[in-house]
Amino acid sequence: MNQDSIVAKSIGRVIGTGPGRGIGLMFVCMGLLTIFVTSVAYFFPRLRYLEYELPDAIPDAE
Repeated sequence: MNQDSIVAKSIGRVIGTGPGRGIGLMFVCMGLLTIFVTSVAYFFPRLRYLEYELPDAIPDAE
């Protein structure tokens, strides 16, 4: 992350600036996105109870 950018002046205060901080920012963003999507998916009962609604796999008869 470049030290002179607008992002560095706001988010850079939390995660720092310099080499490797851009990928760190990407990891933080992906983690927050994962938490958000998981939280939203929890409110869909069809998705939440998918394991109970789908039948178990039937083994191949040999």
